[in-house]
Amino acid sequence: MNSIVVRFVCLLGGTAAAANIFLLISNIPAFHRLARVEGLYGSWRVTFNAAMYDRAEYLYELGTDYVLADTVASSATEGRDEIASLEVVLERADQAVEYLTESVRLDPADAYNWSALAWAHSLQGDLPAARAAMTNSWERAPYNMALSTTRLQFAELLLESESYFLEAPITPVEYMGMERDLCVAFLRNDNALEAILEISPGLSENLEPHELKCNGLS
Repeated sequence: MNSIVVRFVCLLGGTAAAANIFLLISNIPAFHRLARVEGLYGSWRVTFNAAMYDRAEYLYELGTDYVLADTVASSATEGRDEIASLEVVLERADQAVEYLTESVRLDPADAYNWSALAWAHSLQGDLPAARAAMTNSWERAPYNMALSTTRLQFAELLLESESYFLEAPITPVEYMGMERDLCVAFLRNDNALEAILEISPGLSENLEPHELKCNGLS
């Protein structure tokens, strides 16, 4: 650890206080190398600099990189016209689950972490775990505009899989989460809902929102 940080801890006085702050700092990637892990692109650093001072956010950023790897063309991933092998997809999904599971352990109230973990589990083919994680996201941020689009994409996955792959039927809590996200999209008034329903026919067939249902949110 940086000697300046160690001296700072010592100046605080009191063994217990110093020990607590030392433990806190040792879990911050920006300060301690043992708190760092390698990401998809071969570096411990993340694009969002503030995340290097919050380990839960740091692991969320790294885990999300693995979830989105197939959508990014780079030297660490496939080219624009290439598709990752199943083995590579599963390896990335496993790494994403590892990082994001630790992220939600550190910050279980963060709906973004749970949503990303849901997608990581879905890439593994573990729909029960994915559903449990997304339910946590819906419950922690039921009316979140930023999350509504990605959660509705997950909802479409569930609706398409219901007849063939789901071990248990879609629950009332899941339906409520989907409907709330649709209402959020409906109230944006920027054609977002139309675009979502156009590419997600399952949503339009099962959860078509209407003005009266969503008016209470405006």
